[in-house]
Amino acid sequence: MLVRSVRWTMACLMMILLSSSLAAQDKKKAVEEEEGESVKPKVQVPNLEPVKLQPLGWGPFVLADEAKAATLPEVKKYLDDLTLTADEVVSTANKTYRTAPIARKYDPKEGKPLTFTTLEGAKLVLQTEQIRQVLHYEERVLDLTRQFLDRRFDTAKPGLSRFMQLRAAEMVISEGLRYHQTLLAQGSRDKTSWSRMETDLKNKLFAIRIDELRALTAERDYATAEELAKKMFQASPGDKVLLEVIEELYVKQTDDQFGAKNYLQARLILEALKEKYLNPLTSPSTKREVDRLQDVSRRLFEEVKAALEAKDRTKALSALEAAEQAWPTLPGLREFRVKQLGEYSVLKVGVRALPTSFSPLSAMTDSDKLACQLIYEPIVTQRKAPAATAGYVAQLTEAPRRIAKGYEFTIPPTLKWSDGTPVKSDDVQRSFELVSKPGTRQFDPTLDNDGLLVINQIDETRFSITTRAPALDPITFMNFPLLPASRLPRDQSNSAAAMALARQPLGTGPYVYTQSSATEVVFKANPHYKRPHLPNGPAIQEIHFILYSDWGVARQAILDGRWQMLLDGTSKEMDELAGNAQVIVRTPTESVAAEGSATPQFTNPRIYLLGFNYRKPHLQRKEAREGISLAINREAIIESVFRGKTKTHHAVLNGPYPLNSWGYDTASFSQSPYASVQASAKLRAAGSMPELKLAVLAEDIHGIEACKLIQADLKKVGINCSIKPTGAAELAVEMNKPVPEFDLLYTTWDYNSETLNLRPFVDVVCTNGNGPNFMGYQLPPNPQDPALMRYLSNSLNNRELENARRQMYSIHKHVMENAVFVPLYQLDKHVAVHRNLDKAERLHPVFVFDSVEKWVLKAGGQ
Repeated sequence: MLVRSVRWTMACLMMILLSSSLAAQDKKKAVEEEEGESVKPKVQVPNLEPVKLQPLGWGPFVLADEAKAATLPEVKKYLDDLTLTADEVVSTANKTYRTAPIARKYDPKEGKPLTFTTLEGAKLVLQTEQIRQVLHYEERVLDLTRQFLDRRFDTAKPGLSRFMQLRAAEMVISEGLRYHQTLLAQGSRDKTSWSRMETDLKNKLFAIRIDELRALTAERDYATAEELAKKMFQASPGDKVLLEVIEELYVKQTDDQFGAKNYLQARLILEALKEKYLNPLTSPSTKREVDRLQDVSRRLFEEVKAALEAKDRTKALSALEAAEQAWPTLPGLREFRVKQLGEYSVLKVGVRALPTSFSPLSAMTDSDKLACQLIYEPIVTQRKAPAATAGYVAQLTEAPRRIAKGYEFTIPPTLKWSDGTPVKSDDVQRSFELVSKPGTRQFDPTLDNDGLLVINQIDETRFSITTRAPALDPITFMNFPLLPASRLPRDQSNSAAAMALARQPLGTGPYVYTQSSATEVVFKANPHYKRPHLPNGPAIQEIHFILYSDWGVARQAILDGRWQMLLDGTSKEMDELAGNAQVIVRTPTESVAAEGSATPQFTNPRIYLLGFNYRKPHLQRKEAREGISLAINREAIIESVFRGKTKTHHAVLNGPYPLNSWGYDTASFSQSPYASVQASAKLRAAGSMPELKLAVLAEDIHGIEACKLIQADLKKVGINCSIKPTGAAELAVEMNKPVPEFDLLYTTWDYNSETLNLRPFVDVVCTNGNGPNFMGYQLPPNPQDPALMRYLSNSLNNRELENARRQMYSIHKHVMENAVFVPLYQLDKHVAVHRNLDKAERLHPVFVFDSVEKWVLKAGGQ
């Protein structure tokens, strides 16, 4: 259920992952801080916020406000003393005059009278012998800061960390510098006599920030230290002192990771130092860390050899992975893997239809979508499988930074397209355009830039997302696929761009499309797919989709170990594999209880349905649509075509949402909608009905069998129906015609998130090839459906779960009472996996290949 599953876990691709202090903040607090709202505890809100960093802004600062906020008396006095930006002239009579800026820096050696104007407006002249001291504001700033920093408050009670003490000094020096530069620009300070002051202030400010970095390192506030290091490096990229202090920061983190025996994290920290700050890792301290990692890798390498001698391949593989994580380039390590363990492994997957379209914008069949899952990645991944922690993963960017009403993302330099070119923020923008503007089946009007979500490019590597309206789960709309702007020109239609990409796919995913034949499609590991946890890329080097039509042949191939995965089998067929020690049948669509709860977790995002062609006058009559829906015996279809020995697999639907999802009104729609007597009555009221054309994907052999039973059910209530199996490419063209020939279409709808957004399927702007509303629902001259659109809008633009649920229940009721389409059933996906396939703990409930880059084939699994 959404209240349990919309939790957020972040898998950062770069160094934010490395900071041991990173942890998600309390969700309620995050939202309240962002929007000032009072959030009820049961409402789950997206949480992508890292630990709260110490303040790092570089001003401007209002010292008077900072003084009021200070709690330590010494800090308050320090800031108060410098709040007033005035020069001070002290006479020999011990009278102090606070003055407006004195243009020329006072030098008593010159022996000249001093003319100045007090803050009260009096103009005075003092001779040299009348002046005891002149303290210009900038000099007071430097002098009082030196005195302030000479003291330590981190051991006192109440105390102040050294970093926060330095932070107060940074504010003062920063404002002193800003004040001085303003006076120079105005001509209120003489540039000749003040020639050194700007440099002195800048040097002091830099030195304070260097000390802040050292203090944060000593305090182990690595997250703040890294942010400060990044800011300072951008401002002074070649400063030797800064680079030395940054090195100290990273070496300290490495030492901590060694202490915890987190060798992968230790290596990643050093690699980040090398990549981000061009550190050659040749200094005594960094070389020591490198040597330690190599020693660990060498020791583990010896364990690998010993385990193989003991014929314990499982232990050998585990030790080998650990050795590669510690130091993957250790001499002989890679060669040993190839020679002894057969690194170049090939995963063979049996499928009933081969992919033909390699673009998520035009994918029609499940095989097409499987291929796209290998080639492309979403900005944010929703984890759906039972074995996974519920929530989302931002797998393509560094950990997002919370900003007002949204998040800021940074694209790491290691993220590249499969041709080696870097991913840029324009690719994100273009990808968003393709789902937020008409022209492809991915179009969702909810995402339009004038609507819920806005994406702004900050520079080539940074972008932000913000929401214009409240939303129950706004970040879920970021799970669209990342596509290359270079292959999707803006000067052609979105549909043309989609087709061009389908012919020449280019993605960031772990695999690339290589070749096709009549019986096989081959994908090879993406050579530019490198992740911190996978420095050598995917473990499996090739994936082959192998076509089968005879289940018996496919069954024998996986039992023999010639194939390692078998898809598209019904429950009846998969039952034939039960009891075999070499094969495990997995069912990732089964609803299981979330950890620590007895409430079933939503895991199946797909519903099967019949869609109407509303352009046909006879289907514009509600009674006709109701009669068709009531006439179909869904349970009989499941039992006849799909179900095996386990009677709990597969379920009838009586609504537009998946069973066990938070939007399904179980109390009102718990019964099967099948009612043949009522169907006949509705059809009599509807009047005469011509023969209906029922289209179904030719590649879906079980769908064709189901359609034959639907045909028989309709015949019982007086409707003649012809079935037209249609190839994916032809059906895509047909669906985009102004008036498709079919009357009914047997198809599926996959909810891509737990917002359960049905709007793209029924919105009029998504018709005629502009989006997924192939039915032409609400397309003139059909009447508009303002009630449904209002419910859809209210369900999405809502921060309170129960309010949103009431809207979902209204949608449920409206769809069924008006027979907007015919929900049929949900089918459990079965996947047969050979025991040679390892580390495939989590399978996507529909498209299987979750975390495929981590999968490993044990020896003998080629």
